[in-house]
Amino acid sequence: MDIEKARGAPMSAGQMQNEPLSPQLEHIPEEKVSTSRQQPKSLPLTFLHNTAAPYQVEFFNALAASEEGKSLQVYYCQLRHHNRPWKAALVHQYAYEVLRGLHFSLLKRTNVYHFNPGIVTRLLRRGRRNLWIICGYSDLTNQIAMVWRTILRQPWIMLTEEPERSSRRSPLRNLIRWALLFLIKRGSSGVIAFGARSAKDYFDEQMKGSIPVEALPQYLDVSPYLRIGKARIERHQRDGAPATVNFFYAGQVESFSGVDTLVTAFNQIARNSSTVRLHIVGSGSALNHVQQMVDPLVEDRITFHGTKEWNEMPALYEIADVFVHPSRGQGWGMVVNEALASGLPLVASEESGAARELVKTGDVGFLINPEDIGAMYESMKFFADNPEEIVTFAERAYETGKGLDISVGVRRFLDIVSDAVPSQPAPLQAQ
Repeated sequence: MDIEKARGAPMSAGQMQNEPLSPQLEHIPEEKVSTSRQQPKSLPLTFLHNTAAPYQVEFFNALAASEEGKSLQVYYCQLRHHNRPWKAALVHQYAYEVLRGLHFSLLKRTNVYHFNPGIVTRLLRRGRRNLWIICGYSDLTNQIAMVWRTILRQPWIMLTEEPERSSRRSPLRNLIRWALLFLIKRGSSGVIAFGARSAKDYFDEQMKGSIPVEALPQYLDVSPYLRIGKARIERHQRDGAPATVNFFYAGQVESFSGVDTLVTAFNQIARNSSTVRLHIVGSGSALNHVQQMVDPLVEDRITFHGTKEWNEMPALYEIADVFVHPSRGQGWGMVVNEALASGLPLVASEESGAARELVKTGDVGFLINPEDIGAMYESMKFFADNPEEIVTFAERAYETGKGLDISVGVRRFLDIVSDAVPSQPAPLQAQ
C-alpha cells in the first residue's frame, strides 16, 4: 500500500489531499513484487477473522511460513461455521485463538454474527505496535475492534469483500453500511478489497480517495488441482475430446447459489442429448427443491454427491469436463480458482467476483447473467455439442490456474501491508 508518505503525525480528514492511488496489485509484475524488500523482517501482524475456513487457514499457514509473517497472530470469533461443517482436521501452523462469545443469525439467514467480549483484552495485549487486519465489518466483535483502535489512534486495515449487489437494495442496510464505511474511512490505514477489480472500484468510490484501496484476489494452494489439470491436458492430447460431457457444480445448495437455474438448463440439454451428465456436490436448504426440479426423463444422468470434505474435493474434479458456477451473488468464489487449476472450462455467473476477474467469454469459458436461463442453456449446449472445444478451453483454463497459487497471494499481501506496519505509535493515514 503506497502510504510511505503518511508516516508521522496523523492528519484529519479535512487536511487530507487526494493523490493517485497505487495501481492494482494484480498488475504489478511478479518479479517486482518478490524483490521489493531486500531484507525481510518479521512484521507484527494480527488478524481478526470470523471462522477458521480451510482456504483462510491455508493462507495463514503460507503467510506464517514467510520471514515477514512468522510472528502472525490470528483471533477467530468462531472455530466453525454452522452452515459449513468441515470435519477434516485443519492444521494451524501459526499462533491462533478462538474467542468465546455469542453467535446468532438474523431472519433465518445463513450469515452468522458474533459478539466476543474477550476481544477487549486482546486489543490491550496487542496494541499500538501491532498492525491489525480486521476481516469484515458486519460483526459486533469486528466493530468493537474498529472503534477501539480508531479512538486510540492505533493502525488497522480493513480486509473485506465487496457487498453483494442484492444487499444494496435495502435502505436500512445501506444506512448501517454507510456508518461503518465512514468509520473505516476516518479510522483505518486503508482497505484491501478481497476480490475483483469491481471490489476496488466500489471501495474507491466509498472512500473517495481519503485512504488507499487495493484489490487482492483470493488465493489457495492450487497444487493438488494443478496435478489434476496437468493429467487432464495430457489425457486430452492422448485421447482427444471426452465422449461424455460431465458438467460439474460444487458449493452450497441455497437460493443464492443458482443451482435451480443450472438444473433447469441441464434438463433441456439432456432431453436432446444422451452424452451429457451433471454432478452436484454440496447440500443446503434448497437441496430438496432442486432435486424435485429434476426431469424424470433425465434423472439417471444427474448425480447428487452430497457434502464432501474440503480435502476430498480435488479427486472429485477429476470426473468433470466443464464447471458451472451459477451464483446469484458471491464476493469471490474459490471454486473458480479450483476449476481453472483443474483445467476445466467454466460457465460462470457475472455475479461472482472470481468469475468477473478470471473468466473471459470465449477464452476460458462463458460469463453469463445467472438469471438468464437461455444464456446458461446456450453456453452449456456449446460444450455438449462441441466437445472438441473443451480441449482448447481446458488448456487456457489450466494456464490461468497456474497463476493463482497461494505463494503469489502471500507475496502480494505483504507488499500491500509492509508500509502500514507502525514504526511510531501514531496511526498511519494517507495524504
